[in-house]
Amino acid sequence: MDLLICFSHLRWNFVFQRPQHLLTRAAKVFNVLFFEEPIFDSSCRAHLAVKETEWGVTVVTPVLPNGLSQNEITLLQRSLLNMLLENRGMRPKIGWYYTPMALQFSSHIKFDYVVYD
Repeated sequence: MDLLICFSHLRWNFVFQRPQHLLTRAAKVFNVLFFEEPIFDSSCRAHLAVKETEWGVTVVTPVLPNGLSQNEITLLQRSLLNMLLENRGMRPKIGWYYTPMALQFSSHIKFDYVVYD
C-alpha cells in the first residue's frame, strides 16, 4: 500500500472529528501516518512516540527536550521524520497538511500529491 502522511496541529485523541473520519477511511487503502506537533519533556532525548490505532492509522508524536530554539526544533523534527521514513522503507505518495508549520521540516519530501486542508 502507498504511504500517506498527515501533518496536524491537532492531537489524534483530542476529539474524533473530520481529520480522524477521513484518515480512518484512507487507512483502508493507504498506510497512514498521523504526524502530530511535538511534545516537550525535560528528561528525555529526542525521539518519536509511535502508536497504532484500532483503525489502522499510525500516530507519530515527536518528543523533544525542553529549551530548544525554533531552529533546533525544526532540524530535529526533520531528522526524526527522515529516520522514520527510512526505517519504513517507503517514499510517501501523499502529504496532507492540517498545519502549515509542518512545511518547515517536511518541504524536502517529494510527494506525488499534496493536500492543504
